[in-house]
Amino acid sequence: MKTVDLADGRGWDGAMTGGSVVLTFADNWELKNRFGYTAGNADTLGLVPDGGAVRVGDLGENHRFDAMHEHNARGAVTGPLTGAVTGRAIGAAEYIQRWGAWEVHKDIDAFTNDLSLAYNFERGSATLGLYNADSSSEDLWALGNFLYEVVQHGGERVNGIECYSQAEDDAGMDKVVADCSWNYDIDAAGDASTTALYIASTFDIAPEVFTVDFGVRWEDHAVDYSVDEGRDGTVDLAIDYGESETSWTLAGNYAFGNMGLFARINSGSKMPNFDDFRDNRMAYAGGNDLIQEVDQYELGWKLAAESFSLYATAFRTEVDPVSYVALTGAGEAVIQTQESSGLEIDALWQPGTSFSLSLNATLQDTEIKSGPNDGNETQRQPSWQLRLSPRIEFGGANVTGILYGTLTAVGERWSEPENVNELDAYEKLDLGLILRVDERFIAQFSADNITDEDALTEGDPRNITAPNGRFIMPRTLEFSIGYEF
Repeated sequence: MKTVDLADGRGWDGAMTGGSVVLTFADNWELKNRFGYTAGNADTLGLVPDGGAVRVGDLGENHRFDAMHEHNARGAVTGPLTGAVTGRAIGAAEYIQRWGAWEVHKDIDAFTNDLSLAYNFERGSATLGLYNADSSSEDLWALGNFLYEVVQHGGERVNGIECYSQAEDDAGMDKVVADCSWNYDIDAAGDASTTALYIASTFDIAPEVFTVDFGVRWEDHAVDYSVDEGRDGTVDLAIDYGESETSWTLAGNYAFGNMGLFARINSGSKMPNFDDFRDNRMAYAGGNDLIQEVDQYELGWKLAAESFSLYATAFRTEVDPVSYVALTGAGEAVIQTQESSGLEIDALWQPGTSFSLSLNATLQDTEIKSGPNDGNETQRQPSWQLRLSPRIEFGGANVTGILYGTLTAVGERWSEPENVNELDAYEKLDLGLILRVDERFIAQFSADNITDEDALTEGDPRNITAPNGRFIMPRTLEFSIGYEF
């Protein structure tokens, strides 16, 4: 039996603002400043499964017994199984499962500012910029808190069964410890700042035929972060971090007729955030700076005909290091390297003004190149996927409309780096209709996953042997109307 993870109770309560100022002078010079500010609460409240579901009628099978309890592999039966809310008896054919009420409360704010000076000349442009970002986060977490609940829509807590673990008493005999519910509670606060200086330029070597562009970015990143694990008033992890990195990109485009060839090399980095230090503390203590190096290579061909366009891009990406925690809170993250290569295709066919058909498809091969999973495929990355989207416009004098849809197909992929659970391929169809009457009245109808396809996007990231998974949304219908004054 497969059960589902319902841990996506995410919410946002806050404010965002931003803007830009542009000053043009001396014909060829442009001074621009863009800024943004975000502040608010980003909370996640949800139910998270622990292990698989068990049929009530199987609780008495393969059990041990002592003077206090009979128990199965996940819990100790202490009395009749009843619903904590309704008081009803839980039937032998019903399933129960351990679920935890997880709470993550985040109070965040961030300010970014990008100041740039650009010079436009006859055969190109050059830009010099200064970027700054300051952010902070205050976290209160309460993870775990597992209890048995009935596996059904709106399932209730079950009385008469408790979590247990086995231990030995002083005489070396097995005994049952009633309270083994796992918890991970933290009180954490952090400040991070990034200052970057960059320069970029585009130059036409042969106007309208051969163009090159390049960019260089130097970044300084600082983090001040502390964590109280257990929320007992003791700081268990304190970080005072400062590192700098240089990234660059170089590209060229050659046009001939209605076609073109292009190539690009990117070499960049991703600086660590607050969670990276907590998950990878042993690696950081051992000298790893936790900076993720990313190298990407692209070679492509494009065609722009009268009613058809096509982009085909071959790519290769190397990311080092990549970390993951197999079981949340259970231990240190695993450090590894990942590589991927493939082909991405974007095509558009538009034979007239009322109909168009677009295609996006990706073929790729991924591989983990180091660590305990060396040679495995990257988790949750299918070897192929495509999206086919038709669009039809119609109407008369007073009524116009757009009928649109997308067929999505995704291939098989592994749920985790260990490559234990393979997720099946699936297809999903979405349709929509927009009607506009007299240019003011608007009605829109959309149907997501119209065939009600069942599919998983990942398994249980906390227990690869548990039959849990996160599913795509079932059939969803939405209708809205509006009027423009």
